[in-house]
Amino acid sequence: MTRTMTRLAVAACAVAVAVLAGCGKEKGAVVVPNAMDDSQIVIWVGDTGIPQGALRAEIGRLERGIPPHLSEDALKGVRLQVLRRAIDNIVMRTLVKTAYDRSGMVISQEEVDTAKNAIFGNMKNDEALAILLAENNMTIPQLEESLKLDIFRNRTLRDKIDAAMAAVTEETAKAYYDERLEREFTMPEGRMVSHILIRVAPDATEEARAEAKKKAEDVRKALLEGSDFASLARAVSECPSAQRGGDLGLIPTERKGDGPFDEAAFSQPVGEIGEVVESPVGFHVIKVTEEVQRTTLTYDEVKDQILNALKMQAQRAVGAEYVSQLKEEIGVRFDGALADLNKSAPAEGAALEAEAEAEGDG
Repeated sequence: MTRTMTRLAVAACAVAVAVLAGCGKEKGAVVVPNAMDDSQIVIWVGDTGIPQGALRAEIGRLERGIPPHLSEDALKGVRLQVLRRAIDNIVMRTLVKTAYDRSGMVISQEEVDTAKNAIFGNMKNDEALAILLAENNMTIPQLEESLKLDIFRNRTLRDKIDAAMAAVTEETAKAYYDERLEREFTMPEGRMVSHILIRVAPDATEEARAEAKKKAEDVRKALLEGSDFASLARAVSECPSAQRGGDLGLIPTERKGDGPFDEAAFSQPVGEIGEVVESPVGFHVIKVTEEVQRTTLTYDEVKDQILNALKMQAQRAVGAEYVSQLKEEIGVRFDGALADLNKSAPAEGAALEAEAEAEGDG
């Protein structure tokens, strides 16, 4: 990947994280609907009951990806997203397992081992594989069951997947490029910016505000004395960008006068540590890492990536259609508190996601 393409990817990632999260408080645990115990059935897929304990385990696996330092409102939206994704994952796996059991198809252990080796063949030893599975809250039998269902689904959908992917041509890729040239393949003029945020609550006392400012000044002093910016950002910054060493990506020149943060980002010299800046969310220590001119990627530079992305999209669409068909044939229903939550989640989740987006844009 070229340096220009890398910058575009970083900028897109930073914007996506900002829209999701904003800069806020630390993460909390995902809330699972209350029930008497983990053996209570909360989802029925055909005649198969899924207990609350299985849902909790899937949520626990997914919540490891929640960024730290989310605001309370953004965290609520992310919690609902995690819960919905956990439900979708469990329902999909159970639907495919039911279809496999009904199909009479037999997938051998040898086929499963071949698939496993294709994915993990580069692992140095069994211990490394065990660590990877533990990090994903998965056992070897669960991994093998998942691979077996993937083989079954791919075999069942092979003809449809092949047809969908064959329909993705250079003509469709070029049409995609032309339609999204400005918003996806053009980086506007601006500056690549990193920061370290010391957050201050809107209702903070003057004493708390002064303490936060002093902390920010101490951070700036440490940087001027030679501390590594990215390392310090990961350690103390109270913004999701801390995970990326404080990197916020590109700030377009058109935002130059939008507020004290942006004004500082466009007034201080590239590569230097600026004075502490106060914004509505707290105190920032800013470093401009690069001046960027408007850059547009040519079609030839991104053709392969577009083709691959469109083929993956086509494959996912076939899979989604298959799952919808299985839902109709097998049936899915929710019990207890989860049934009530499932009815209210879409509307509530949309509102909270809108709030998270507004916070990120601010």
